[in-house]
Amino acid sequence: MSRTYKGFDGFTPLFAYAGKEGYIVHAELRPGKQHVQDNMPSFLTTAIRRARPLTSSRLLVRMDAGNDAEANVHVCLKEDVDFVIKRNLRRESKALWFQIARKRADASMMDKQKEYKRMSYAFHRQQQSMDTRIRTFKSPK
Repeated sequence: MSRTYKGFDGFTPLFAYAGKEGYIVHAELRPGKQHVQDNMPSFLTTAIRRARPLTSSRLLVRMDAGNDAEANVHVCLKEDVDFVIKRNLRRESKALWFQIARKRADASMMDKQKEYKRMSYAFHRQQQSMDTRIRTFKSPK
């Protein structure tokens, strides 16, 4: 036990659960002053290897922002598991991330507009072709 980042005496527990049922596949009770990321790659590797025999399905690893670290991504890639790690913005500008998202959304919207125009043009051409055929088969007045 030691002082946590919140200023209390306590622990930094780590738990790895499997499935919706929440079976514990790995756990550690560490001193409160220890950062959640300390020795996390080793913990993560052990948890993944213990979870593998429990299922024939692909594993999905989910971690919160305290585990937003390149080392964890490397473990997940090496162990060939799917993963979701919440982004920790730390000192990054939220405005910058908003601009990036906006640019991607705008680009995506442009792609959709182009596709819509292409489809509209194709539909219009098809409609003209059908109109021509229909006129061909109309009886004279």
